[in-house]
Amino acid sequence: MTKPWIVRKIAADPHARRELLWLRAREKDDIALASDLEEIDPGLLDRLRAAGVDLTERPGELPHERRERFGRLSDECYRRHELAVESTRRRHA
Repeated sequence: MTKPWIVRKIAADPHARRELLWLRAREKDDIALASDLEEIDPGLLDRLRAAGVDLTERPGELPHERRERFGRLSDECYRRHELAVESTRRRHA
């Protein structure tokens, strides 16, 4: 179960917040919002790729498959940020 303090830390981090918003926008097929986020944060896609997120388009991928894939990527990204927040807290404790 996610702790509220972790959610607050992630939401307060503009990079983490925009990465999660971008992945959710792609999951919902909201290409306009995803493009806006890329414009606001030009390093967003590079950060996601550097974190190991596979953003490769898949020819022939059905819409429901793409939504599922981006949903999984969003969940994985959240877990990555969650672990980073917990790790930072342990180091400072």
